[in-house]
Amino acid sequence: STASIIMDPSQDPEGRTAVELDNPNEAFTGILKAPAGSTVVTPLTTLVQQIVETGSTVEVAEAAVKTALGITGDVELTTLDPIASDNVEVYKAGVQVAALISESGGGEAGLAVSAALAKTVQNSSGAVDLTDVDVVKAVIDTAIADNPTAAASLDSDSVASSAASQAAVIAAATSID
Repeated sequence: STASIIMDPSQDPEGRTAVELDNPNEAFTGILKAPAGSTVVTPLTTLVQQIVETGSTVEVAEAAVKTALGITGDVELTTLDPIASDNVEVYKAGVQVAALISESGGGEAGLAVSAALAKTVQNSSGAVDLTDVDVVKAVIDTAIADNPTAAASLDSDSVASSAASQAAVIAAATSID
């Protein structure tokens, strides 16, 4: 396909919802994206696509996401299914981003937060530590400043604290199971 992919559970005509694999009783209401030609749609492809939307190439965007989130393996984020391939490093990074989207309330607010994270990743030359509450709070504050309509209801302190705490637990994982 030559068009990017957008998955928005609020737009499903059959009312189906995605669930969080780690918490199957909770609906995942985040909006996910992927660049054209992707074979997977994940929180990481969402960041890649959001960077592409600013004029970057997929390759440059993917390299920025991998660098910022500490992904060292030689993988393509737009084609790798981290669960099927048992890639713990990519899986953990994706779940950390998904937790941030989810803690932001999903939907348009979550999309605003992932866009702010993509902006942070794009402007960073090194790691973006999602376990650091101050880093996460800065991302939330950027989302509120950049998209006050979608992110107006976010409490940056509360979201940052919860998302950073979840990211710390995820960072300690040694397997996907």
